[in-house]
Amino acid sequence: MGEKNVNEKQISVIVPCYNASAFIPRCMTYLLKQTIGIENMEIILVDDASTDNGATLKLLYSYEKQYPDNIIVIASSENRRQGGARNLGLQYASGEYTAYCDADDWYCESAMKKLYEIGKQYDCDAVEFNNQNMTFLDAPPDPVRKAGEEDKIWVIGSDEDRKKYLLEDELGTGCWGRIYRTSMLKENEIRFAEGVAWEEPSFTYMTRFYVKKHYYLKEILHYTYLHDGSTTRSAYETKKYDNMFTYSVLIDEIMRRGFFEKYRQEAEYLFWHGYFFSSLCFTAAYAETFYTKSIFIEMQENTQKIAPDIKNNPYFLEVFSGFPEIADLTYCDMTDVDMEVIYGIFHNVMQLYFKS
Repeated sequence: MGEKNVNEKQISVIVPCYNASAFIPRCMTYLLKQTIGIENMEIILVDDASTDNGATLKLLYSYEKQYPDNIIVIASSENRRQGGARNLGLQYASGEYTAYCDADDWYCESAMKKLYEIGKQYDCDAVEFNNQNMTFLDAPPDPVRKAGEEDKIWVIGSDEDRKKYLLEDELGTGCWGRIYRTSMLKENEIRFAEGVAWEEPSFTYMTRFYVKKHYYLKEILHYTYLHDGSTTRSAYETKKYDNMFTYSVLIDEIMRRGFFEKYRQEAEYLFWHGYFFSSLCFTAAYAETFYTKSIFIEMQENTQKIAPDIKNNPYFLEVFSGFPEIADLTYCDMTDVDMEVIYGIFHNVMQLYFKS
């Protein structure tokens, strides 16, 4: 394992790697090409207990050997999934800002320089940027901006500002979509849920309770390669409960940190939407990875504990006033209800929701 650098870098980039030897060269090529300069970066490569006979770890060590002052390899003794690997990597981060890049993703060459300069110019805790999904391993090296899109900044100076920011749907939930001030992450012990897929909301939503300035650079600086092994494309059946676990971890942290009472309506809606609606709408209805009636009843019970009156929540009414049946499903008696009816309702709502 590499030693922690004593000289603070401008940006630390944490890359979780699991059986990723086929993708790491592309990711590393673009990291090493960053115009900010490798001397200003710290790349933390975390091998998440790969099972490819050492192929991934050997490749990571080869990069560390070439750049011993700028690349750290961490070999995890257990597989903790991406969230756990990122948590481990953050312990070693010494950069002023931290970025997260999956091993099968890559950045535009000017990404780190642009993001760091914006962070410093506006004294931001987070700097967001756009991503593009790719089905082939090639992309323009220069940033792309859609016509008419303008950058935006959020300055959170009051509780009302925070309430609006907490549920700002213009912002993404993927951790790779922004850089964060490292001290903010470490001092507040902001961590990912471990051992599951779709772990990122447990981290990104928690940062929203601490960020004071957030800049959104409306340029595509990051590319995600969608392949059959990607988290977003691989079999849903084996991870269909992961989303519920992630939001359970999130709401527990919100309560433990004393934010629930202060931001009750926001927290209730956030939990209901992530734990109940998203799980049933996207994981179950869209991917057809059906839950049993007993699991659905458990979801109802857990949701009712956190959000007992979601149908009167102002955020629910703003978005879902046209879909009252969704609120009814949160409370309905399941004794005589067929689960196929439940999925049918969610499938229809999902189609209408995306058209609206």
